[in-house]
Amino acid sequence: MRRERCPRRAVSVDGNYDALQADAMKQAAGPPRFSAKAERERLEGLATLLANAGYPNAELEATLADPAFDRKLAEMEAQVLEGYRQTAPLGPPAGPLAGEAARRLRDEVVEAHRAGRSLAGRDLTGADLSGLDLHGATLTGALLEGARLADADLRDADLERAILAHADLRRATLRGARLGEANLGLAQLGGADLSGADLSGAVLYQADLTGASFRGADLTLADLSEATLRDNDLSSALAQLLTLLRVDLAGSRLAGADLGRARLAQSLWHRARCERARFTGAALKYADFSHADVRGADFTGAALFRARFHRTRDEGAVFTGRALALGDDEPLAEAVTWQDKLRGKAG
Repeated sequence: MRRERCPRRAVSVDGNYDALQADAMKQAAGPPRFSAKAERERLEGLATLLANAGYPNAELEATLADPAFDRKLAEMEAQVLEGYRQTAPLGPPAGPLAGEAARRLRDEVVEAHRAGRSLAGRDLTGADLSGLDLHGATLTGALLEGARLADADLRDADLERAILAHADLRRATLRGARLGEANLGLAQLGGADLSGADLSGAVLYQADLTGASFRGADLTLADLSEATLRDNDLSSALAQLLTLLRVDLAGSRLAGADLGRARLAQSLWHRARCERARFTGAALKYADFSHADVRGADFTGAALFRARFHRTRDEGAVFTGRALALGDDEPLAEAVTWQDKLRGKAG
């Protein structure tokens, strides 16, 4: 009998494994659940329960009476939230709100914005805010992971340090918006207008930026590693110290952009228009500018180890201090390896 029951138990456990794993991932998704207020209330309830049972805990009661304890709880909450702010794109994505919860939260946001109330720090994870007029809204530090903001009007909105990982911002208007140190990792921004926006220090890791406009935007110290950046307008953008590793900028417009000291290794610039762009001191190892237009661009001091300039229009470009660029007739074995991987042609 035991031998017959064991296989059945094993099958039952195995059958529930996927459901258990999915539930665990769902619980791990989204912002942290730790709250200083909730933790204090929990401990106060425990202290009351022990006292009513005739077992008062003097040490616990003394801790709760110490003002320093609340400060420690607040610091812990801030640290947990900051950890989430830095790593939100790396965890399981938060799912969208649905039904009455989604409608109620959407109405709350509309009412707050119409009344001119701040939405700073609000938990709007998974909210459906698509198509809303949020022009000039204050969303500083808001939690917007997985939020639906497609076609929303966010002109001049304050989204500094907001968490927008996995958010849908396709075709959203973000002209002049403040997104300094915001986390937009794995967000969808296809066709979005970020002209003149402040994205200094923002994270756009693996974000889909196809066709998005960053004309005149501030991208200083932003991280766009492995983002999808085809057919973009970065004309006149300030992008000093930008991190742009392993990205394809084919067909993008960067005329007059300042990419001084940017990290641009293994990037593809085929047919990109970079007239008068500044690449001074930039790291361009294995970058490929084949068929690009870099007329009048400044590459002074740029690290161009094995960079590719095949049939590039470079009249008037400055290459003072240029280092070891590949000639047209030199082998591209190493460069082809990363190029094919970037385009999905190699495993």
